[in-house]
Amino acid sequence: MKKKKHIIVLINGKRRSGKGLLTNAIKEKSLKRFNDNVHIFSFAQPIKDITEPILKQLEW
Repeated sequence: MKKKKHIIVLINGKRRSGKGLLTNAIKEKSLKRFNDNVHIFSFAQPIKDITEPILKQLEW
């Protein structure tokens, strides 16, 4: 069975700092190139609090 590759992008910044614009630009540029296997998470919290449950679920 062939492994499916996923690309995860984490964007962290203060509220109203343009994260949404950056997220949309990355989606437009990367979705076709990487066959819709791009996942973008944008948030305004400490990165450790956000990534810990994601990494546990991925068993990384």
